[in-house]
Amino acid sequence: MTEKQVPTARETARADVRALGPAIGASRGRLGSWLSRALATLVGRSGLKEHAHAGSYETILSGKHIEAIHALSRGLQQVQAPSEMAKQVIEVLEEQLGYDYGAVLLVDPVEKSLIPIALSGQGKGAEFVALDKQYVASHQLKVGEGITGWVAKHGESVVASDVRRDARYHEMRPDIRSELCVPMRVDGRTIGVINIETTRENAYGQLDQVIMEVVAAQLAVMLLAAEDPVTGVCNRRCLESLAEHEFVRARRFKRPLTVALFDCNDFKRINDTFGHAAGDRVLRRVAETVVALVRDIDVFGRLGGDEFALLLPETGREEGLHVVARLQAAFEAQSIEFGGELIPFTVSVGVASRDETHRDWAALLAAADRDMFLAKAAWRASSPPEGGPGVPTTSDSS
Repeated sequence: MTEKQVPTARETARADVRALGPAIGASRGRLGSWLSRALATLVGRSGLKEHAHAGSYETILSGKHIEAIHALSRGLQQVQAPSEMAKQVIEVLEEQLGYDYGAVLLVDPVEKSLIPIALSGQGKGAEFVALDKQYVASHQLKVGEGITGWVAKHGESVVASDVRRDARYHEMRPDIRSELCVPMRVDGRTIGVINIETTRENAYGQLDQVIMEVVAAQLAVMLLAAEDPVTGVCNRRCLESLAEHEFVRARRFKRPLTVALFDCNDFKRINDTFGHAAGDRVLRRVAETVVALVRDIDVFGRLGGDEFALLLPETGREEGLHVVARLQAAFEAQSIEFGGELIPFTVSVGVASRDETHRDWAALLAAADRDMFLAKAAWRASSPPEGGPGVPTTSDSS
């Protein structure tokens, strides 16, 4: 008779993190107490409690750990754009827990790559973060490559005491010595990773891993609730919640607010000709283009199909039209490569700015939609009868 395998403490702790994920979404108003219980359970089962003189996990976790976890729980209870959630996590890891370099990367399931959505500011400001994000993205991290890619592929955490001795390490910063990477998993799949690094050897231990896995589990569920699965930007629920909040604020304080609606031209034709995978790639390119050119305070999300909305707080119509003109210029030469062919695409944009005739967010959105209809009609009137390169002529109903 084969002896029954007994899971190790680390395996049990890891299973707890995965199993507790759905509970976060079901009890968002009680995240602080949930995290306290989760940490107590994980610390106890991971064997760390054996090193403490008292029975409570507070004797193991320092005040900064408790404060940081509760700061995250409070912040993530608010409806936020996915990038803002990730940014908040990085700020807590950096400012309250003292981790040197932190990054949240999401898995692109089609391209099998890792996309950085939040990075440590390292006290150097937003411009540095934007440049660093471009630098990290330029390395084109792939699932399965490097430590972060290995974690994304296998869904297991990695603690590297000295990355120079880890064959999986992909060097990006030559002075890095220690790395801790944990997966963000929901429903048995990895949607991204949280990675921290430092110039010190042997910097991370089991307690760091436990805390990071709890944070990753919480962020994964929150991201899934707010994120459009194709593009990684706000989904409709997240977008409308944020938009309604901004509209009420703008009306109350009599502040300007502009919304722009984006619709992909010829989207049905691209889908019908090349398939939905090509269409999804177009949608991702639209999202990447807009996100790269707007401010942190702006809200961008997918309403559904090939329609996106961009909310511009503190922006009147004239300034909003300048923003839209800059975005339209960026789309003039856009194309994607798919199946060996170059597929060009364009977008039509409708713009509306809040005034006293708009009683709520829905009314402002409807005004932008009417302007979109006019922009779409103008595009159809100016389009050549034969469709774009590589795309045969069919009727366009998008």
